[in-house]
Amino acid sequence: YPTERRMDQHRLQSSGRLSWALVSASVFFRQRRRLRNPRALPIEESLVADPWRRGFEAAPETHPVMLEAIEGEIPSDLVGTIYRNSAGRLRIGASEYEHWFDGDGFVSALSVDGVQQKAAFASRFVRTPRFVAQEKPGAFARAQEGLGMASVGAWTPADNGDFSSNVFRLATNPANTSVLWWGDRLLALCEGGLPYRLDPGTLETLGEDLFKDRSISESGVSFFSAHPKRDPTTGELFNIGLTISVPQAIEVYCCSATGELLQRAKVPLKEFTFVHDFAITEKYIVLIMPPWVCPVDGLLQSLWEGGLGQKFGWQEELGTRCVLLKRSDLSTVFDETLMPPVSLYHTVNAFEEDDTVKLQIAAHIGPREHVEKNFRDMYRSNWTDETRCSLKEMTLDISLGRISIRSVGPSDAASFELPTIHPAFIGRTHRHVFTNSAYPSTAGFANTVERLDLQKNLVDRAVFEEGQFAGEPMVIPKESAKDELSTYVCTCVYDANSNKSFFAFFDAAHLSAGPVAKVHLPTHLPYSFHGEWVQGKVDVLHVAQKGGRLAE
Repeated sequence: YPTERRMDQHRLQSSGRLSWALVSASVFFRQRRRLRNPRALPIEESLVADPWRRGFEAAPETHPVMLEAIEGEIPSDLVGTIYRNSAGRLRIGASEYEHWFDGDGFVSALSVDGVQQKAAFASRFVRTPRFVAQEKPGAFARAQEGLGMASVGAWTPADNGDFSSNVFRLATNPANTSVLWWGDRLLALCEGGLPYRLDPGTLETLGEDLFKDRSISESGVSFFSAHPKRDPTTGELFNIGLTISVPQAIEVYCCSATGELLQRAKVPLKEFTFVHDFAITEKYIVLIMPPWVCPVDGLLQSLWEGGLGQKFGWQEELGTRCVLLKRSDLSTVFDETLMPPVSLYHTVNAFEEDDTVKLQIAAHIGPREHVEKNFRDMYRSNWTDETRCSLKEMTLDISLGRISIRSVGPSDAASFELPTIHPAFIGRTHRHVFTNSAYPSTAGFANTVERLDLQKNLVDRAVFEEGQFAGEPMVIPKESAKDELSTYVCTCVYDANSNKSFFAFFDAAHLSAGPVAKVHLPTHLPYSFHGEWVQGKVDVLHVAQKGGRLAE
């Protein structure tokens, strides 16, 4: 059968050529990986030149421990736990993750009891599969030598871009962005995957978890974002997540207060868009999609190179898309585009006004590319007003199908990120916005907390000592209080002078008066993203008391 023999020979030759191409590509990427992303300044030198950057360094895990170093007096109605999440490890030896958002999830917990004037602390890495893989001796040693990370991150190729380590490998979930107390469960969230459930007292990782009324496989959900919104009246929880489908879509989830899935709907994406946050009102769900998109060729290229996040770019001509869905049935009632576009990561809040929806956002002041350049190399980043945000208000006119945008708030407010409001005013008209700001603007990193009074256009600013850098302001309502300023504000502060951190508690109405209490930690905490206050739950305190351990 000569024809069949020739066909067999042709197949072998073709197979050989393909194998040779794959081997050659693998060799090329192995040779290239040692030269990938050369850094202008060694990390050790950047840490000496700018000590605030030590706040990006990994901290040791802390088993539940009682804290003795308390300045001032913890208010008696502050009984509960602050849980926070961060990219707790950005490098191992000479290997670095190639974006702040790729760092390994590191959850911290501070339990306080203002009645007894006691506090306890714990911190722990989330044991995701990628973290476990990286901890294996061989993988850890390779990373220390500068040969790259063991797993593919959203922005970081595995093994410094080695072909065989990245081809057809999906980005792993670092579980590093936020935490959610949902019913009786503590979840670590990241838009790069599913939530991980943690023990609220020890922070032990218990595995992936999502809806209470169905398994993860039954739900078919692959991504659950890090910015869920809880309605302050009904307790319903709303969230979004990317779907792996054609066309690609954002899926919207409406859930009960206890964790059951009630409704879901898909909103097709016109482009592969990076969507980080959204908002709700009493009637609507508000999606906002800036034109930070990944082209098809970039998506395909990432299938063998890894580093999907690095393929995104700003496409001005697409505009910023806003979509309104009715909460009652998740039907779309508004889908319009703002031109010229606006860039953002975070919304502040949304509320209804006549036949319009007002959406307040933390809008990037300068080009998105400059912000992303910083995020991709935090140890050498250069932060200015241009790479931070200002407060903008968008008006979505439903009847006219039109979007407008304007600046709001005090003119002397500092540039900022990580805005928050009183949780009882989510989806309702609010007056006060709390920000993590940089004052003066020449500060190397965000170092203050501000309250922006949108009615009187006044700024109330909490300023810390030289070398101290504040984090996200957490708004903690006082018991039985309904007023917007009947709250405490807590922020975690990194002190570059001592290389340790502390939690500072303020009366929200008097930030400039200074903290009413400081709770000092035995170590530093890496700069964190988002967190949640859980009223009345002091599990870490109970575990620490049983263990009888005191912080050194």
